[in-house]
Amino acid sequence: MPQSWSRGAPLDATPVDVPGYELCRILGRGGTGIVWEAIERRSGRRVAVKVLAAATAEGVRALEAEACLTSTIQHPGVVRIHEVGRTAEGRPYVVMELVEGGELGGVLAGGWLSEPRAALIAAEIADAIAAAHAHGVVHCDLKPSNVLLDHEGRVRLVDFGLARRLADAADRVPLRGSAAYVSPEQIDGRAPGVGSDIHAIGVILYEMLTGRRPYVADSIHPLLFRIACRAPEPPSVLNPSVSEDVERACLRCLEKRPEDRFPTARELADALFLAARKAR
Repeated sequence: MPQSWSRGAPLDATPVDVPGYELCRILGRGGTGIVWEAIERRSGRRVAVKVLAAATAEGVRALEAEACLTSTIQHPGVVRIHEVGRTAEGRPYVVMELVEGGELGGVLAGGWLSEPRAALIAAEIADAIAAAHAHGVVHCDLKPSNVLLDHEGRVRLVDFGLARRLADAADRVPLRGSAAYVSPEQIDGRAPGVGSDIHAIGVILYEMLTGRRPYVADSIHPLLFRIACRAPEPPSVLNPSVSEDVERACLRCLEKRPEDRFPTARELADALFLAARKAR
């Protein structure tokens, strides 16, 4: 599992009363809540419902902000938000489009992917992120568990809970997200930007190509040091079948300075779509 900043007690998996919905089964668990598959009683539509573990004012604000940011991004690679509300117990929830398939993290548990598939998945992630950036939104928490693959294998991004607007400038910000996927500038305390999402895509692509992340350590502090200061091994060292084009794109995403990476997610997507076609 990706290293994270805190671990809490196991979340209560007892179904809660979400008005208008029947909760069926658990789809996933996070640090702050549980995602359920549910049926909308009025229409019979199957949806996903994320219910936070606690009814706090901060949780409500965070969920409403996530829904607001996500709803601005109209792209087939971003999971749609239907509504936000509170359970009968006062716990905040968000109703989302249900994606039939599974997490990329589950796919990676079986080892690395073929280069064409890895390049295509990374290209689709970059394509969706380019749409988010065009609307002034940085995801800030890209990782395999936040990348869903539908029944046709297409990418659908979820969990904009840590997302921020590019216009929200800040000199120093707290380090948030999953440690293995943060960028060097985030470790330095700088606000995440376009380059931070591009760096995370590079980490995910590296993982798909090699079966492991570019930086590995037994604890968070050595891991952050390696991300900030050490160059990763080229993917071809671990998987000799990786082509020069895909390796070059992956390592460019992982450059320490944001200005040395792809300048936009759109350019990254175009490069990876081309590499995926060439690798077939």
